[in-house]
Amino acid sequence: KKPKPQETLPLYFSREEFNVFLNIIDDMDFKELVIFALLSGMRLAEMTNLKWTDVDLNRKVIIIQNSDTFKTKSGKSRVVPMNEELFKMLSLKKHEADNEYVFIKNGLKYRDEYVSKTFKRFVRQAGINEKLHFHSLRHSFASWLVADGVSLFEVQRLLGHSNPMTTMIYSHLQPERMHGTVNRIFINR
Repeated sequence: KKPKPQETLPLYFSREEFNVFLNIIDDMDFKELVIFALLSGMRLAEMTNLKWTDVDLNRKVIIIQNSDTFKTKSGKSRVVPMNEELFKMLSLKKHEADNEYVFIKNGLKYRDEYVSKTFKRFVRQAGINEKLHFHSLRHSFASWLVADGVSLFEVQRLLGHSNPMTTMIYSHLQPERMHGTVNRIFINR
């Protein structure tokens, strides 16, 4: 039998760390990408390949789907709802749009490698945990929701996990909910 790999908890930003990090970023386009990542929970490749045709401002949703130039991780499409802050950000950005891609740098869509390296540079400048990486924004999205009482099922749907066990890595953030559950069992004496 192969030994099971040790389960590691996802690395995510605390709200304080995120504010410190955000204040360090001096590139407004990059800052917008970071905020979008935290508010949407989307993967980096999903964002760098996001086209305006996939943004439905009327329904306040983002459609993540396969195209000729992009394949989703699961191979399936999914719909990501926008919160009000994300909706306002995209509405303003849409008025300035002159490219088919939502996130661009110098007229071209962001390259994933550029985003990762730039992100790491800002993490170091902020003086926060250097192990944080761009995917930590996705973990932060999920962790903050779970910590605020959102069900793992809803988080699973938002993240697009096809296997609920993948989402279970966030279950450690709900200890109070477990106490409420076990307190439902009692004996009348």
